[in-house]
Amino acid sequence: LFWHKYINLSLKKLQFQIICREVINQIMCNLFLDMNCIADKYNITVEKLNQITNFAEENLQEFINDNLISFNNNILNISKDAMIIVRNIAMLFDPMLKNNNNLYSKTI
Repeated sequence: LFWHKYINLSLKKLQFQIICREVINQIMCNLFLDMNCIADKYNITVEKLNQITNFAEENLQEFINDNLISFNNNILNISKDAMIIVRNIAMLFDPMLKNNNNLYSKTI
């Protein structure tokens, strides 16, 4: 019973990492993210997905203002012009980057 608690916590953390990886892969590889589909796939709400990825829509506003992305109905579309900065966009969905000041690789 003692180990059961820690195994459950580990599995939960692993699932969060898998979800974050899928979100980032969708952005980086497809220049597209449908948060509704990801949430459905993992049987969670979009709000829970936002919590897992530490996502806040207002962080996209600068990219939206520059017409590099569109974000409507939890669907992110990244323009071809934004390919050069797609990593910056994907970083907004990586909760590990928000908690770690010792980054080894930064974008310019």
